[in-house]
Amino acid sequence: MAVAPFVGIVGYRRSRRNILGMQARMVTVRDGVLRVVDRDDAQIEQVTLAGAAVELKRGMVQVVDGENAFFVYGLAGSNKVPRELTELATRQEAEIAMGPSHDVPLLEGLDAAQRSRALYDLLLQAGAREL
Repeated sequence: MAVAPFVGIVGYRRSRRNILGMQARMVTVRDGVLRVVDRDDAQIEQVTLAGAAVELKRGMVQVVDGENAFFVYGLAGSNKVPRELTELATRQEAEIAMGPSHDVPLLEGLDAAQRSRALYDLLLQAGAREL
């Protein structure tokens, strides 16, 4: 199912027990493909959502694509988000935007858990299946 192009600033972890803590990343969803990129616009993950499964557990969205799995989740504030990341997000063409930002008009009025839930719902609408 097609959804409007999406961009968001989210937390990212390779595993639930990531000892490095929060790592802010930009995600985009366009034409059924989820991309996770860092502040230098280097791609970290790319997943075709039609072949992926997602699960919302304890405020984090697990994305599983074959042997590859990672977590994305909503962030509450912009204090740990690199300015380069929010600037990169604002240059994306998207109809839906989400995340904390440095004075950038992204989706406001949601807490971190609500942002995770919104991201989960969007990934399902874009073609992922429930895990």
